[in-house]
Parts: sequence; C-alpha cells; structure tokens
Amino acid sequence: MNLPFAKPLEPVEDSGDVPEGFPENHGTALVGRDPAPLVEIGIHRTSANEEELDRLAGWLEEAERPVLVAGVASEPARIGSALTRFAAAAGVPLLADPLSGARAGPGHGSARITAYDLFLRSAEVRRTLEPDLVIRVGAGPTSAALLRWLSRHGSGRQVVVDGGGRWKDHQNTATNYLQADPAETLRALLPRIRRPSPAAWRHRWETVDRATAKAAASAVGPSHEGQVAEAVMRGVDSDDVLFVSNSMPIRDVDAFGGERGDGLLLLGNRGASGIDGIVSTAAGVAAGAGRRTVVLLGDLAFLHDANGLLAVREAGVELGLVVVNNDGGGIFHMLPIREHDPPFTRLFATPHGLDLSHLARLHGLPHTRVEGAAGVREALSRHQVGGGSFMVEVITDREANRVGHQAAFSAAESAALEALEKLESDDSGEM
Repeated sequence: MNLPFAKPLEPVEDSGDVPEGFPENHGTALVGRDPAPLVEIGIHRTSANEEELDRLAGWLEEAERPVLVAGVASEPARIGSALTRFAAAAGVPLLADPLSGARAGPGHGSARITAYDLFLRSAEVRRTLEPDLVIRVGAGPTSAALLRWLSRHGSGRQVVVDGGGRWKDHQNTATNYLQADPAETLRALLPRIRRPSPAAWRHRWETVDRATAKAAASAVGPSHEGQVAEAVMRGVDSDDVLFVSNSMPIRDVDAFGGERGDGLLLLGNRGASGIDGIVSTAAGVAAGAGRRTVVLLGDLAFLHDANGLLAVREAGVELGLVVVNNDGGGIFHMLPIREHDPPFTRLFATPHGLDLSHLARLHGLPHTRVEGAAGVREALSRHQVGGGSFMVEVITDREANRVGHQAAFSAAESAALEALEKLESDDSGEM
C-alpha cells in the first residue's frame, strides 16, 4: 500500500486560526492581485509572438534586479544551452536546478548560481537579494529554500515560460504564464536585449554563491553525504550520463554539487513515484542513450528496485551504481518528526540492517565498499578505466549527516552575510 502523508508529518495542534505569518507570506491568497488578474495566461504556441516578446524584453529593460530560475527541464540538453546563452547576454543571475540542463556544459559567460539552496534559507539574505523580476523556465525547482523565496516574492512580476501541457506553477506565484517553447523564446529574446542588467546585481549573486559554497564545504567532513554528492558530480566521465535519484541525492547534488563546464548530461525522475523504480529507470536511460550511466541513489531506493538489476544484465547496458547507505531514510532526519521516537525509527527511518554486497554478487556486479568522498573518487576513477557495470557502496550515518547539514547551513548563512556586508562596505567606500 502506498499512502501519501502530507506535511507536517509530526502531530501538531490545530486551533483552526490562520497560521502566524500567513498574510505576510501568502498575500495573494488573501487579496489576489486586484485589479490585475491573478495570472495572465498566453495562448499555447511553439514560440512567443512579437507582442509577447516585446513585452518581456521591456520588463527586462526596466528591471534592476532580474533573475532567471531554471527548473526541471523536459529536454535538458537543448534547453540548458539556451538558458546559459540568454543569462550571459542579459547579465542576469541564473539559478540552475541540477535537472535544468544548465548545470553542465559551456557557461557562455553566464553567472550560474548553484549554492542558492544553502544561502536562501536566511531571511536576511533573502531580503537583500529580493528581485523585481523573475523569469522561470521549466517545472518547479528541487530546492525548498528556492521555492519559499519565490513564494515570498509573489507580489512582484514572475513570468513562467513553458511549452509543456502541464501547469508548472503549483505555488500560484506567476503573474504571467507564457505557454511557449522556452528555448525558442529565449533565443528570440536575444536580439531584443537593449541593455544587460546592472553588473553590481549579478556580482552580488556571484560573490555570495562562491563564499557560500566554500564555507559549506569547509563546515562538513569528507564523509558527509553532500561531499559524496559533489565527488560523484566531479568524478563521472564527461561521456557518461549522471542519473540522480529522488530523496536526499538530488537535494545534495543541488546544494553541494556545483557545476561542470563539459557536456555531462544530468537526468533524474522528479515525479510522483518517489524512490520507486530508480534502478530500472537508470538502466533504461543507459539503453536509450547508448552510454554508460552512473546513478547516485540511497540504500532504500536501491532496495525498492533491486530487481531492476536483472534489466542491467539482460539489456547488456553499462550501469554504475553509487549507493549511499545510511541504513534507512536519512531525509526524514531533516524534519521535526525525528523527535517522535520510537515510531519515527520504525515507520520513517525504517533501518534494514542488510549487507548490500550480497545483492551485487547475486547479479555479478563488482562491489566496492568505501567511506567518504575520497573513496568515491578513487572507485569511480578505477571503474572508468576498467569499464562495465559496477556498484560502489558508500557507508554514512543518518544522524551525523543531519548535524553536518545544519553546520553547512549555518556556515553558509554566516558567509553570505559577511560577503554582503563587505560588498556594502566596498560600495560605501567608493562613494
């Protein structure tokens, strides 16, 4: 039985009153956008018409603090290049989800922001980086911090550009919904860019991003799952496909993975299926792409679809599995439900206590058990030379991982605020 639970997962008292802070954080839910419509929706077409392109170009020209948010893309290889070229030409910070297609490949001089999940958790940083125009492409991003930031700036103009048949604005923050192919729309906008956005605005984002990523990496040890994700992101070959599982792996790649300048293709499955079918999906990707696919997944996702290893052998594909084994569902340790033990351990953490190497041997997969980022890098390097399918099991600890994430968030906030303070000081000195 698959029973979805809505947050909060922990027992809470419900007084029936409007939650504290609701009017401030959800203003449009109370008063709408009168006299304007809640969201203006364009006619679905392959590319935006001249009037829509001119309007969007006008909003860009007027904006002093624009950002481009790249969510999960249906065609990451095609859309990613259009995103980076547009961001570079317009001079806008590009907040790129790992599955947007814009985290890897040539940056074309764009400001690719990758540590936003770490520093947008700070209310003070969010206020300092408040945009006056948001252009969004693709589905909702993975990062909860980025989603909250978008929802709290719902009073400003947010334009969603998407050519799919599914509604991509589940938070109802869009003021304008342009139903057109995003890559074609961004390319058509390029000759209409009259001036890039202020360089100081872009520089602010880049400075905070670099300082945050460095501080977060220093705050956690080499065995932290975020460092493991970064090691996988750096360690796979440029000719490989990197497939990232749901739950903590995609979140760790988002926060800690950074970017790559080569043609690495990142894929994932951010659907309602959760961690089901990850091994089989990755095997299908390897068969369809005709390239070795490395999949980063957790132990529970691996166990949920261990029979997918049959497809790896029968289809004759090359699949490398990097299994982060923290003996259960580590993502739930990030939520307040962890305080409610013993039911938390039995029903949410669900430790299994299994030796995963037996499954690897059963299917004839070379198995290596390692600890930390260095072990992952060494194992990936060795298997690149040897070729063939393989399994690398990375042993981590759920509670230590939670503590490490909190340390990373704290260090990131301090570094971001310090970087912003220095920028303000430098600007005052120039005056």
